[in-house]
Amino acid sequence: MNPQEMTAYLRHTHLQDLHQDYLDHINSFASFTLQPILVNSINSDLVDIDKNKVNLYSELDYSTVPPIVVADGVILDGYHRVTVAKAQGRQSILAYVG
Repeated sequence: MNPQEMTAYLRHTHLQDLHQDYLDHINSFASFTLQPILVNSINSDLVDIDKNKVNLYSELDYSTVPPIVVADGVILDGYHRVTVAKAQGRQSILAYVG
C-alpha cells in the first residue's frame, strides 16, 4: 500500500481530518506492508488512553477489526487495539508496517 492509499485507509477507519505532521510522517515511507507482528514488540505506552474504548474493543472479534498501522516502531493507528491484544495475551496482531 502506498502512502496515498494509507492516508485514505486511515481517513476511512480513523479520522477524516488528519494533522499535517501525521500526513508528512506517513508520506515519508515508500510503502506499507500488511503482516502479522508480535504484540510485545510494539510500544503501546499512552498516557491518555480512553478506558471506555478499551472496554468496548475488548468485546470485538479480532478477525473483523481493521489492522493497526506501525511505522518506525511507533503506532500510527491502533493504540486501543494493541492495548486490548496485550491484555488478552495475544501473541500477534495484523498490522500495516511502514
